[in-house]
Amino acid sequence: MSLQQAELDPVRRPDRSIAVELWLDYDAAARAIPGIAQGRRQLDGDWASAAAQLYQSGIRCVRLVEPVDLDVDPAPLILLRELTSWAIVSEWVARCAEGSATQLMQLSHLYPPSTVLGELDPLQVARLRSWREQYFPCKCTYRVGPGFVEVRDRRFGNLELFTIDEPDRLAAIGRLSDGMPVDELDPAIRQELADVNLITEHDGLCWWLPMRLRRWPFYPMTV
Repeated sequence: MSLQQAELDPVRRPDRSIAVELWLDYDAAARAIPGIAQGRRQLDGDWASAAAQLYQSGIRCVRLVEPVDLDVDPAPLILLRELTSWAIVSEWVARCAEGSATQLMQLSHLYPPSTVLGELDPLQVARLRSWREQYFPCKCTYRVGPGFVEVRDRRFGNLELFTIDEPDRLAAIGRLSDGMPVDELDPAIRQELADVNLITEHDGLCWWLPMRLRRWPFYPMTV
């Protein structure tokens, strides 16, 4: 089967707006130069297109104005996934509930938060430290081929490779990209993707964790 682009087009959720501050450079000294700061903007709904447009307009650093609740709202995390995909440096503050240590590992392919609000248990503290110290680009990515999606995942240490080529799984990935209601996802697919940490759930929505691979950031022979 030849995979059509429409099969990976997500269902848009335009009812969510996120305030961000923008710069043309991520270096702290450069950001103080007049003209580098691009002010504040509201991003709405289509996070993949929003991130692409920011990159194409020269934006290289984004700060999310409001703290991001790691346990409730998926929209800012999906936006962070898309910004990370374009290698746009992202500054943000996380709010973390007690007992969500596994989720911290699931999100460790995104730019790490600068600050974390909330009472953290020792395991959460350790995993946040690991996230900051061991972050690197393309830690969990996917690419789309003719009739398949390939995922490369190093969030949990060893390299894990997944090739997904079943039409119903590919269609599900398209809807999961911007989040879909849990009860609309086939239970078998939901369990299969959750077991290998390729999806997570917030506020009744499942969403796709790997980021789209735009450009390989290492030497060609680096695996």
